[in-house]
Amino acid sequence: MAGIKNKAISLPEQFKRLSVILGFVVALIGFLVIIGWIWDVTLLKSISTHWISMKANAAISFLLAGTTVILINQENKNTYSRWLVTILPVLIFLIGGVTLSEYIFRFNAGIDELFFKDPVAGFPQVPPGRQSPTSAAYFMLFGFCYLPVIYERIKLSLFQLIHIVAGIFVLVSGMSYVLGLYVIAGVSLNFIFVIHSTICFLLLIIAVLFSEPEKQYMKLVSSSTIGGKIIRTTLPVFIFVFILIGWLGLRGEQVGLFNKAFSVSLLIIVMIIIFGFLLIYGATALANSEGQIKSYNEKLRQLAANLQNIREEERKRISREIHDELGQRLTFLKMEVSRLKKIKEDEKNLDESIGEMLTQIDGCIKSSRRIATDLRPSIIDDLGLIAALEWQAEEFGKRINLKSEFKTDIDTLALPPDFTIGIFRIFQESLTNVARHANATIVTSTLYLYNGELILSITDNGKGFNMEAIGAKKTLGLIGMKERTLLMKGSYDISSSLGKGTDIRVTIPMPI
Repeated sequence: MAGIKNKAISLPEQFKRLSVILGFVVALIGFLVIIGWIWDVTLLKSISTHWISMKANAAISFLLAGTTVILINQENKNTYSRWLVTILPVLIFLIGGVTLSEYIFRFNAGIDELFFKDPVAGFPQVPPGRQSPTSAAYFMLFGFCYLPVIYERIKLSLFQLIHIVAGIFVLVSGMSYVLGLYVIAGVSLNFIFVIHSTICFLLLIIAVLFSEPEKQYMKLVSSSTIGGKIIRTTLPVFIFVFILIGWLGLRGEQVGLFNKAFSVSLLIIVMIIIFGFLLIYGATALANSEGQIKSYNEKLRQLAANLQNIREEERKRISREIHDELGQRLTFLKMEVSRLKKIKEDEKNLDESIGEMLTQIDGCIKSSRRIATDLRPSIIDDLGLIAALEWQAEEFGKRINLKSEFKTDIDTLALPPDFTIGIFRIFQESLTNVARHANATIVTSTLYLYNGELILSITDNGKGFNMEAIGAKKTLGLIGMKERTLLMKGSYDISSSLGKGTDIRVTIPMPI
């Protein structure tokens, strides 16, 4: 199990872990602001005496929302977690919905200062203790999206699009603090969000988007494709540089270093440089990926040719076995039946002929069963994958005359048929490679469920091989096993060194 825990973490898994971390940060900020209200600590409520404090009901909503994101990311939820995931979005939706209704219908529901009294109103148009209408609208939207009935039915593309748009809106508000532009087009932005609310909203929206990294729009961002790499590399840099140049331009104007025309020109020049960099980076990445695609296509052609050869070799083998074993036995039976016609009174010879015929018939039955089993073991369909792997490991040990162990702590395993046969064939091919190349005396195979993934490992104590040398060869057997694994959205890893055996690890996400 130690080897499993140390394996490389995929990008989507990293995104999900970051989602949990951001959810925790949001919940922690909300909790600290609540502590600030309890003990009247200005640093916790508003960071600075010159800034508006985060309202208590907003802090409570952040605490609940951050906790919701953490629980959503849990793969195996207990009864308590499932209950919280159901209740928390309802509370967030109610807080946001009631607050927004207070603005729309101009009434006071009494929730703004239910727990804490706010001595000073943030703005003349906002009653004491009440969060801004935009904050209330987002919390209402957040709670609505995560309501159990809605979350199971809403299209994920719409779900992510809503949060992307909300993120852009919050980002513009955050930039206003950095650039010092508190009013745009007559709208007061520090009325929309206070500074630490802005930070919390940005972190929360990122956490929500990262919680589903392999679906819809986020699938590209978390992918290992060129597009995914470009987005992950350039988008944060673009936002940071844009804000930095804007801030420098405004500060330069304020201290009289240059006029507004110069700062705008500087911003335009920097934007051109950034876009030029993006074009060069994208073109270079695509050029490198054309070479990779060419290499990959060549491997696919080799694989296709190899599959044709394997199919022909398999046909030849089956034909030979049918001819050599079943054909010879059936020919013998024909000759014996013909001889029976000539036997009249010699009962002893008759009994011997019948006994020999029964022996040959038994041989035919065994041969036909063995051939059918080699083509597709019936144990897979009758008893399932685990029993089939145990049987294959045992048969392999008997046939090659070595110690073959199969270990698992899984009692039952429900998988789609294509996953079952795919895993079995990978296991079968791995053992075949051991028999052909390893010169091993011990083979240990294990099957685990770990963190929502099925891990199959095959380890031998054979002579091993040089990984760099094998990488340069046309190892079509390995390519075939990797292709089978990729079809199941898994990963195939092999490690070996001369004199130290070989370890094969196949990791497959459990299908939903």
